[in-house]
Amino acid sequence: AEQWALLVAECGLLTTAVDAPAADLMFVKAQGPKFRKARKLLKWEDGTFLDAIAFMATELSVSFDEVAMKVARYGPAPSELAAEGGVVKGFSSVNPQVGVFFCVLLALQYAAQPFLIKSFIPENVNKVSLVFACECVKIVIALVIMIGEGSLKANFKNWTPKVGLLSVVPAVVYAGQ
Repeated sequence: AEQWALLVAECGLLTTAVDAPAADLMFVKAQGPKFRKARKLLKWEDGTFLDAIAFMATELSVSFDEVAMKVARYGPAPSELAAEGGVVKGFSSVNPQVGVFFCVLLALQYAAQPFLIKSFIPENVNKVSLVFACECVKIVIALVIMIGEGSLKANFKNWTPKVGLLSVVPAVVYAGQ
């Protein structure tokens, strides 16, 4: 119940139409008649999580998809959604074949990288400066994509110095290598 309340609040689903007590009632309603005997969890596998999302959409007078997309942006933990075989089921709009395609492209790029470096980068280029410039270009590209999608604010909404530090330390170690 606490995780449901946190999810509802973090996704911005609390409004004048749906306050915290109303969200709690949706949690209970989604559990169905076995609520008292249940472990009091909304599960993906048995549909109780989807029922709760549907109740939320009804109360907010919006479509199921609108609520689902807000929740998908917040993202339930993949470990909670993992099905047999480790496949994560979610609201992902990405076709698995697209993922495989990009993995193949990444493998090809990784294999071709030494040949590309030899062919296109002169021997006298400062390698540290080159890596630094590449990392800066990646950051700029990522920011441009997030601005284009309109997700820049949402991606940094929950940013804290601790989160920043946990992100920066691995990046600095990687850059140092």
